[in-house]
Amino acid sequence: MTYEETTKFEMMRPREPVEARLSPNAMAVLKRRYLRKGADRQPVETVEQMFHRVSSHVASVEGEWGQDVAAVEAIFYDLITDFRFMPNSPTFTGAGTPLGQLAACFVLPISDDMGRERDGIFQTLRDMALIQQTGGGTGFSFSKLRPKGAVVRSSGGRATGPVGFMHVYDVASEIVSQGGTRRGANMAVMRVDHPDVREFIRCKTSEGAISNFNISIGVTDAFMRAVEEDEAIDLINPQDGQVWDTVSAREIFDQIVTSAHRNGEPGVLFLDAVNRDNPTPHLGDYEATNPCVAGDTLIYTARGIYRADELAACGASFPVVVDGRFGVYTLQEASPVFPTGVREVYRVRTKEGYELRLTANHRVMTDRGWVEARNLCSDDRVHILNRTGAFGETGSTELGLVLGWLVGDGKVSRSRAVLSFFGQEKVELAPSFANAVTSLVGEEKVNNRHYPVDPIEIPGRDEVRIQSERLRSLIAEQGLAQEKLQVPPSVWRGTREMQASFLRALFTADGTVLDGGDEGCSVRLTSVSYELLQDVQCLLLNFGVASKIYRERRSAGKRMLPDGKGGYAEYFCQAYHELVISGDNLIRFSEQIGFLTEQKQVALSAYLERVQRGPYRERFTARVESVEFVGREMVYDLSQPTTRSFIANGVVVHNCGEQPLLPYENCCLGSVNLARHVRYGHNGRPVIDWDKLQETVEVATRFLDDVINANAYLPAVPQLEEAALRTRRIGLGIMGLGDILYHLRVRYGSDEAQELAAQVMEFIRYHAMRTSIELARERGPFPAIEGSIYDPDDVRWTPPQPLAPYTRLERWNRLPLDWEAIDAGIRRYGIRNATQTTVAPTGTTATVAGCEAYGCEPVFALAYTRYMNDNGQDVELRYVSPLFLQALERAGLDEEERERIVQQVLLTGSCQEVENVPEAIRRVFVVAGDVSAEEHVRMQAALQAFVDASISKTINLPADATPDDVAHAFRLAWELGCKGLTVYVTGSRENEVLETEKTRREKREARGVMVSTKVRPRPHSLGGRTYRLKTPLGTAYTTVNVNGDGEPFEVFLNVGKAGSDTAAVAEAIGRLVSLILRIPSPLSATRRLKQVVRQLKGIGGGRSLGFGRDRVRSLPDGVAQVLAEHLGMAEPVSEEGEGVQLSLFAAGGDLCPECGHAAVVNTEGCRRCYSCGYSEC
Repeated sequence: MTYEETTKFEMMRPREPVEARLSPNAMAVLKRRYLRKGADRQPVETVEQMFHRVSSHVASVEGEWGQDVAAVEAIFYDLITDFRFMPNSPTFTGAGTPLGQLAACFVLPISDDMGRERDGIFQTLRDMALIQQTGGGTGFSFSKLRPKGAVVRSSGGRATGPVGFMHVYDVASEIVSQGGTRRGANMAVMRVDHPDVREFIRCKTSEGAISNFNISIGVTDAFMRAVEEDEAIDLINPQDGQVWDTVSAREIFDQIVTSAHRNGEPGVLFLDAVNRDNPTPHLGDYEATNPCVAGDTLIYTARGIYRADELAACGASFPVVVDGRFGVYTLQEASPVFPTGVREVYRVRTKEGYELRLTANHRVMTDRGWVEARNLCSDDRVHILNRTGAFGETGSTELGLVLGWLVGDGKVSRSRAVLSFFGQEKVELAPSFANAVTSLVGEEKVNNRHYPVDPIEIPGRDEVRIQSERLRSLIAEQGLAQEKLQVPPSVWRGTREMQASFLRALFTADGTVLDGGDEGCSVRLTSVSYELLQDVQCLLLNFGVASKIYRERRSAGKRMLPDGKGGYAEYFCQAYHELVISGDNLIRFSEQIGFLTEQKQVALSAYLERVQRGPYRERFTARVESVEFVGREMVYDLSQPTTRSFIANGVVVHNCGEQPLLPYENCCLGSVNLARHVRYGHNGRPVIDWDKLQETVEVATRFLDDVINANAYLPAVPQLEEAALRTRRIGLGIMGLGDILYHLRVRYGSDEAQELAAQVMEFIRYHAMRTSIELARERGPFPAIEGSIYDPDDVRWTPPQPLAPYTRLERWNRLPLDWEAIDAGIRRYGIRNATQTTVAPTGTTATVAGCEAYGCEPVFALAYTRYMNDNGQDVELRYVSPLFLQALERAGLDEEERERIVQQVLLTGSCQEVENVPEAIRRVFVVAGDVSAEEHVRMQAALQAFVDASISKTINLPADATPDDVAHAFRLAWELGCKGLTVYVTGSRENEVLETEKTRREKREARGVMVSTKVRPRPHSLGGRTYRLKTPLGTAYTTVNVNGDGEPFEVFLNVGKAGSDTAAVAEAIGRLVSLILRIPSPLSATRRLKQVVRQLKGIGGGRSLGFGRDRVRSLPDGVAQVLAEHLGMAEPVSEEGEGVQLSLFAAGGDLCPECGHAAVVNTEGCRRCYSCGYSEC
């Protein structure tokens, strides 16, 4: 498709003004949130002008690729004014304005630093403020911050801990206005193995605490398995890797469940599921799962080769060597190595002899990309270092020669160290080695005369020895006195000359050149120590020389060997192993190492000169032989930000370092309105308009890609633009899924609905990818594609699959999709966007688009009532689902019956318990509270299979849901591959309300009402009564306690969910009334309470409840009625009767800061008002 083909979209042009097709709620949202305003805060543009502003601004970048900007603008305008697609809110507020910020959310890193580092705590706080000022939301991982109470070495004090700094961020978000429209919105994540995880779980328990954050716990597969098996987990200090505590995984899981059941937070983020779908693993992990290597792992650094535990002990940060296949310089900056605790460790063995021990989730580079150790298969080819590494700054050629010969043909006794030379070596080498030893240990002093160390002929043997007591002392210092068959530490970290001299001497002493003529040539080194050969193999690789070790080349037994006297004798020989260098590795060996003796060097040179075509080229890979569990031990970690890799025992491994999501990444979001893609055929039956949906997805994908270039990134935080352009992530999602299910008469949550959701999401993903490939052909792929799963030279992306095979393709007339064509397109052109799909919150945009259901959620309510004050008169505004009304009418119900049904539905928002609703309608028209937790999760999982990013959805559980229901939802989501989950229990069971009231009362008793020092103290126990009354804000439980004289002493008021604004207002009323009763006064407490009744009675709010004498105008009016009943001033308020009119939101809605109605509910992982459309996201 080309943009010149505008005629195909002419049919989609609106035929009436946009404003005429908007609901009152939609107009209110546009005026309040999206229309530009003047100094008087009144709109200065019309709705049509706003849509033109957005489409014009986004289309303006099309000129960069030679497109007709005016034509594209017209297409974009048609797309969004027909409400087939809606971009995210920042695009509406920022496009064509001086602000120019169009992205929705940004991920900011936080390191354990107060501000010296670019991502230090207060540097990131500054970045957050700047981003939120432009209308963007921010996400953070607090997992890198040291735990509360950890020692601060610079000051000697104790650390505040992550939660303490979250309070600082929360206050800043409260102050900073997001683009002049709302407060800052934040997401905070903490790993489940952080020592402060329990405090993090509880941090939002108190009312109003950290109110500008949603929080999630980052859990791993290992943690969830530990929960299943009732095992313990280590809590690790990220500062130094030390284990702070070992706790039951179930204990932590139960705390997460309890808190989520109480107030919906925290949610859970399944880290391993997220990382499995990471399209750019070479750029980092999303809050990685800390893969680690064993302490004896050799790490190649700018100062030589060191063990991981040695680097951790010194605490220094050195650049590390990286493989040449990443296309960067050899040395790259890296963090210090640090321990990460005791973990299960596995040994990976290769057929070539390379070996390393690491955790099961540590990734190794292979010919098929990064693969976790536990997923390596036999004959997988792992990558080994393919170029010369780096060397230290200490050591000498002489020391390298002496140590190499000692390891090869030397021995260490209690009194001296001995180097032996045989045959031609006596002439060629012994004198020079004697000089080398003398230079190292000095001349011997005898009778005040100094004598050099000289070669000593051994009578009767063809041998010359160089021996010295002082040489033994030197050898002992090198760590070879007890075990000489090893590469000493000084060589690992020695200069290039020292390492080359060590190898040259060792290969001369114990190595051979085997010229096989036409069969090829090889250099071989034999030893009874397999471990020595492995060390030598790793050292050779530092020179770019690969090799292979053959285990037990000859078994143990007696053999005839030279006796040193010119003859042979029988000796018992241990089994020996052989290291072999062949192919073009011989060239590098000859040039950089070689032999000391003329005979061996000439033999090697003669072969290399004789070869015409040259030896075969080394691939620098090793074939996996086995992966086996070896036990538990301390493991170590480092982070290399450029290639996310380092060299461990010669093998290319992924960097261990934890990356808090992908730093500075942001995403441009938008949603397809599924409700606008249903058409009714000639037979009156609804069908999905797949052709129209395809067109919408194609244009929307181009729109979002243009947004990346049209966005005005913050100059003060240049990393934001760099990250956005590097991967060009977009997030095309959906809204109106519940609407389309109503149209097609499919019950939300059913097996049928799960398949339909999967089919629709697969269709969207397919055409989004197809368009992104076309964009890559026109404009080029995203810059970081090399090394990603979409790398055309190494494609590791695989087509997504549904959770269950489709059985209803024909029913909904969706044709099969050719995923092979997508694979072929990626291999030829790459792809324009690293991610293409997500399901983001759609609150206000869905309201504008006229959707009944937001995002991928079910419809929240079929009907509800609002009350408005119009010049002092209460006006009732009733909302009823248009699709529900249409269904009732098509079912043949007359107007009177339909009205009766609607009146009943208004009580709860659901039709499930309403008589005379046809069963077919009852089955289809479910709302959020009618869907079970398992159905919610399975719907999310069905969509997740075709969403490469994440899904914003709230699992709304009914009021009688238990903590076990929440736990089951979390477990099921993990098992089905969801990337995260948020649950919310709408309301509470009565016994839970009373229990909560009891807890709140005990807290009050413990601290009292600390208002005045003259407040009367509370007795140990008081009697009283609790009254139940329905109010516009929910059912209120009012407790009036009296003292021994029967006088009222205190009042407790409980309304709504703990932690909500409604509950806070109720508690405030109760505290103030109690204060009035407990302060000294000449009036009796009863008379004071009567004054309270007179002051509160008759206060009106946004809406009333009930009729006649049972009418409750507001929460204060309801309190007054209850207190009047307690004092005998009025008859009990009726709880039943035909006149009672309930609102849907009486039981679960919170107060809306815009309209004041108790209609704010949790949905799509966000909070929004169903009365006026206000959204916190």
